[in-house]
Amino acid sequence: MSERVKKMIRKRDEKITQLNQKIIHYRSEVEKYKQHIVLLKKRYQQDGEVDDSDSVEVEEVFVSGASMDKVEENKEIVPPILSYFSYTTLINSDDEIEDTENKVNLFGQFTFRNVTNQTFEEPVICFRVRPSTKIRLGGKISHLTNMGENSTQLTEEWMYVQEDWKRWIAEKGEHWLKPIHLKELKPYETGRFTNFNISLTENKEQQYFIEGFFYAKNYQEGIPAVNTISVSL
Repeated sequence: MSERVKKMIRKRDEKITQLNQKIIHYRSEVEKYKQHIVLLKKRYQQDGEVDDSDSVEVEEVFVSGASMDKVEENKEIVPPILSYFSYTTLINSDDEIEDTENKVNLFGQFTFRNVTNQTFEEPVICFRVRPSTKIRLGGKISHLTNMGENSTQLTEEWMYVQEDWKRWIAEKGEHWLKPIHLKELKPYETGRFTNFNISLTENKEQQYFIEGFFYAKNYQEGIPAVNTISVSL
């Protein structure tokens, strides 16, 4: 057997081992998030409102294969906004990579649900990406910067918060977006950044990370999403 074949077999075995380790980790994380969902349902019942459809949707994304962040050890502390990524991954073949610099494409949505009786004014989401120069974000994003405060929009559309948003992305790896169509997030209301696409280009370390956060005019501490996007190639 040639050295080249031996090397390919070793590489395959290493990947299988890594995948098995990830499966064990994800199963553990799913159990944690199931407990988190139970607490949320109890909270809804206390406030007199339960939406089973959203509970099902949240549970589905937790078992969809997306990488999970660690939840707070004190699970009684429930954040006022429950946000999460749901997405699918498309890996281009070697022939396709020759025609485009995009190695991996992600398609999905970012959901954020108000689980309190408080209204959040002027909601904003932030995607923090690493490495910033190797991850491109696309979707229903307008690049206009002269939208008036009283402008109304019925269909979903987003815009960057900063006029120099390109510098923020290059220097900090942060995409700050606000919805043109959504001026406030009412109690128990759900908002979504739908049909986003994220392109991952060649990266020396072959590691990619995307984190999500929710902000509002009357809540500027920043609430992290319950899961992140992590891709290793």
